[in-house]
Amino acid sequence: MLRNTRLVIVIAIAAIGCPAVAQDYPTGTIRIINPFAAGGTAAVQAQALSNYLSPILGQPVIVENKSGAGTTIAGAFVARAAPNGYTLLIAGPPTYSINPTLIPNVPYDGYKAFTQIAVVSRSTNGIAVNAKSGITSIEDLVAKAKANPNSVTFGTPGVGSVSHLAMIRFMEMAGIKMTHVPYSGAPPVVTDLLGKHIDLGVINLGPLVPGKKSGDLRILATTSIGRSSQTPDVPTLDELGYSGFVIEAWNSISGPAGMPDAVVTKLSGLIDQALADPRVITAFTGAGLEIKYMPHAEAESFVKKDSETYIRLIESSGIKK
Repeated sequence: MLRNTRLVIVIAIAAIGCPAVAQDYPTGTIRIINPFAAGGTAAVQAQALSNYLSPILGQPVIVENKSGAGTTIAGAFVARAAPNGYTLLIAGPPTYSINPTLIPNVPYDGYKAFTQIAVVSRSTNGIAVNAKSGITSIEDLVAKAKANPNSVTFGTPGVGSVSHLAMIRFMEMAGIKMTHVPYSGAPPVVTDLLGKHIDLGVINLGPLVPGKKSGDLRILATTSIGRSSQTPDVPTLDELGYSGFVIEAWNSISGPAGMPDAVVTKLSGLIDQALADPRVITAFTGAGLEIKYMPHAEAESFVKKDSETYIRLIESSGIKK
């Protein structure tokens, strides 16, 4: 009897990875966990994907907000969930690498705790100055910072933010030292940049574009590997001689480590379709995001490499929350 029971268990476990699982999946509600507050860009993306996937899958796909502890509450919740494709996560560097490195005793092992299903978007950072500033180029900025180390101030959305780490990397490559001024989000950075209370603002491009269009702000460069569609006239740091420079925010859809390959493949393919849908495109671009699809294998490699970059920058700089 015991032997028969074991045989049934072995057969059941083997069935998890078989194609039939993907055919039957899903048979119930799928949750996409959002680690940020409702209404933010992650929520917009998750809802757009939910709206597309629900009718195709024939089951509810709902967005559930679990913000707090630098996104690690949501990260831990998904990492502990059953790896069956019913609990997913929309997240980026703060959840997969930055905060697990900065915050003590996070109850999951960073990016290793997740199965990457697909990368879905990116949003590059802009390095901006007040238009009345005497700094008109990255060359001017570097010259000023070299002449007076730590005299140039730069604002970001916070300690350990992608913007902060981008500037740590830039200072490394340029051989300069500047003073970081952390804020609680992007809007106050723009306010103080317009008020000339800081020399530079380094944030997501979206909030900088209106100031650029009005002539109040000047964007010196972006931190992605290619020019952004939002600011096609603004060069990248890579173009300006900082070869290979790329530090940008992005989001992926993931699940707990150990998800069945067939389920991952099915979800990744449907997400690819969703990102070509006009309604999804409108939602993403309206939130200041660029669609950037990577399927499972490519996403796994990308997230690992990107996470290791952030971990190295945090550890080498000694920054702490």
